[in-house]
Amino acid sequence: MRLGHILGIALASGGLVVCSSSDESKPAASTSTSSSSASGAAGTGGGGGAASSGTAGAAATGGGGGETSSGGAGGAGAGGSGSGGEAGSGGGGQPKSCKWSLDGKECGPDAYCDAPGCAAGVCQSVGKVESDKTAPVCGCDDVTYWNETVAASHGMAVATAGVCAKPKMCGGIASIKCPSPKHYCGYPVKDELGCKMSDPGGACWGLPDKCPTLGIGGQERKCSDQKGPCLYECDALKSGGLFYHDGTCPQ
Repeated sequence: MRLGHILGIALASGGLVVCSSSDESKPAASTSTSSSSASGAAGTGGGGGAASSGTAGAAATGGGGGETSSGGAGGAGAGGSGSGGEAGSGGGGQPKSCKWSLDGKECGPDAYCDAPGCAAGVCQSVGKVESDKTAPVCGCDDVTYWNETVAASHGMAVATAGVCAKPKMCGGIASIKCPSPKHYCGYPVKDELGCKMSDPGGACWGLPDKCPTLGIGGQERKCSDQKGPCLYECDALKSGGLFYHDGTCPQ
């Protein structure tokens, strides 16, 4: 029993030695693992290439892992995206040059050749705003216009200032029409005696949509209504009948 007891102790002691030996090897293995792990540190990611002319930089390759540990993840370098250049602003275009012609097709629709004196000029948009100021001009079509803005609204260049010396005629026995439906055939006569004329010819006028009101009474009297109220010249021209200037009209 004593020998068996001693042997049990000895075996037990041997077991402890084995266990102790096994325990001492563990730290060594742990050290090896730590070393291996240190060897497997992740490679530093390469920096992204600088963007040039809008081209993205190439991503850098990741570092290789250690012998026994897992390889470190490669750092992906993000290439910057280049910004596109801004579009250049369009330069202001110069008006198109033109030569005046009666058909007015050179400048296209809603435009006309603004050619003072009916020679060379530039294409302009047909006028949209009319003044009612009395300042007659003669158009290149031989129509008298109330002023330059009215001529522009008709798409007509100005030949000379003042009433046309040889105006475009209208009316008369042949009932001649003016070049445009927007024109009026005016029939001014010299005086009251002119009212006795039959089938007189008139002259074409370009007038503003709204005739001016001058604040005083008109001095144009219609032949067909000599006892009626006097009219302003613009209204008399639009009336379509004969009229004359009467300085005795009440003011």
